[in-house]
Amino acid sequence: MDGLVDLTYQVASFMADFKAKYNLLKSHEVEEVKDKIALSKNLLLKIDVIMKINDEMERNEKLNQLTDILHKNRGDRVVHALNELDRRYI
Repeated sequence: MDGLVDLTYQVASFMADFKAKYNLLKSHEVEEVKDKIALSKNLLLKIDVIMKINDEMERNEKLNQLTDILHKNRGDRVVHALNELDRRYI
């Protein structure tokens, strides 16, 4: 993952905590932000691994599986999507 991307996520997490400190966000909203950051970071790592696959057909299949997982879990908790990603790609 790119250093700038990682820094952006760190800032987003800091800002969520900062806003919570001044009652601009509720604790569950901070948790949601941090869950989304965790999912995004995990997803980027998975994509990096998939993009290193030389076989185009296999690479596309893995990307499609990833897309399916994310669409399927859109309404569920982000943690469930993370667990699903880990089961399939680690």
